[in-house]
Amino acid sequence: MGVASALGRLLPGKAGQALRLLAATRPVFGHAPGAAEATTAVDGGRATKSDVATYALLTGCVMDGLFSHVHTATRRTLAAIGHREVEAPEQVCCGALHAHAGLLDEAREQARRNIEAFERTDCDWIITDSAGCGAGLRDYPAWFADEPQWRERAEALSDRVRDVTEILAAELSQGGPSRMAPGDSPMLEGRVGYDAPCHLHHGQGVRQEPLDVLRALPGLEVEALPSSDRCCGGAGMYNFEHPDLAARVRAPKLAEVQRGGFDWIATGNPGCIMYLGAGLSRSGDHTPVVHPVELVDRAWS
Repeated sequence: MGVASALGRLLPGKAGQALRLLAATRPVFGHAPGAAEATTAVDGGRATKSDVATYALLTGCVMDGLFSHVHTATRRTLAAIGHREVEAPEQVCCGALHAHAGLLDEAREQARRNIEAFERTDCDWIITDSAGCGAGLRDYPAWFADEPQWRERAEALSDRVRDVTEILAAELSQGGPSRMAPGDSPMLEGRVGYDAPCHLHHGQGVRQEPLDVLRALPGLEVEALPSSDRCCGGAGMYNFEHPDLAARVRAPKLAEVQRGGFDWIATGNPGCIMYLGAGLSRSGDHTPVVHPVELVDRAWS
């Protein structure tokens, strides 16, 4: 209903900041119709062997609670290129938030549960659409540096982790535009400013893939923000603990957005979407911040 956005512009301090962050989670495109039909989940966590690529989606906690529309877009997009989802019903939070807060024992416990859950899931890839979660999963071996048995199992899991844009970019390189592009008439037209999440760009080394995927969509002009490789200032809970410094880090990006005349800002991490969206809302700029896969899904709808 827009209440969080309206109050967030009025209230000062952490209360206003919390409401602006919440407002930034509102779906820009909504839940596209037909999402359920496009999803091909397999009950029981075992996929039938075939030449169809299979994946399990890390649903997470923040993503599942506030960004389920991004999961919908991921599932629809992967189904559109012929990938098949396998459920991993016993998975839990990736543990990254615990690790960031210094709660390493709790983080390892979450990691152990995920390792066991995904070991029981026979699929090619473990897909993430949250850069922070993907970096967390790929960092599991380091969490178990002093536990060789768990470290080996963590390495096996980490080897299967892929950001959704990596899968889409690989499909683009193998199948070409004839398989990836939805048709001759673009469903979206406009300018996209891309900002790379630190956990994707630096943490996972996934740099070019999101840009390649977005630039393959007809009708879109895609440009990386000049400061794309630098932090937006969100940094998990850092923006709450050090709001003034976080805002100073974010300020150059907001200026770049306002100068760029973009129709959308795309970034692949929930914290970045929320913190950039909150800053734009605070300044009266209504440029929507979305996950790259939302633009892909919308373009193919």
